[in-house]
Amino acid sequence: MIKGLRPVILVMLIFSMVTSLCFSENTQTYTNDDLGFSIDYPAQWNQTKVSGGNIVVLFTAGAINRNLQVIHDQGGEEGGLAALDKLANILQSQNVLTAEWREVNGRRSYFQVVEWSSILGNNHAIRLLVPAGDYYFLVMGICPAGEFAELSPLLESCVLSFQITDEPLHQKPINLSDVGPCPE
Repeated sequence: MIKGLRPVILVMLIFSMVTSLCFSENTQTYTNDDLGFSIDYPAQWNQTKVSGGNIVVLFTAGAINRNLQVIHDQGGEEGGLAALDKLANILQSQNVLTAEWREVNGRRSYFQVVEWSSILGNNHAIRLLVPAGDYYFLVMGICPAGEFAELSPLLESCVLSFQITDEPLHQKPINLSDVGPCPE
């Protein structure tokens, strides 16, 4: 009888270890000097820089639907709101639980909490749209619905830690004195 319990106990131990890694409140700070932002992320999550497309960085923990991502694209506030509308159209079963403009780290930002169903199951997301001149950042913390009660404080803390540390390099005005004289 005890031999039959060993696999069950082992599975429970592994699940407990993975769960504690996913839900740990220890965070690290990721800084992107090229785009001029920083964000806190769960220290045990894997960080992936994404090349191509508009996802700048992705942090994951185990499953694809447990992640924190930063998107950067053109369009300012209007483009960011259009991106949120596009997400709503893709996730047709999306239900918006919270949607409000608020000040986050000195910037007017649009905060959302949504839920939806997909082939991956029921999910929740905490989203923050941060307009930055002609560009916008969209920060999203996503997790399975069954983990939302436990994971939402950590995800919300990470999402709301997002701040623009410096205007993105491609938005900075050119200082002609730094360029030097024109060639003859």
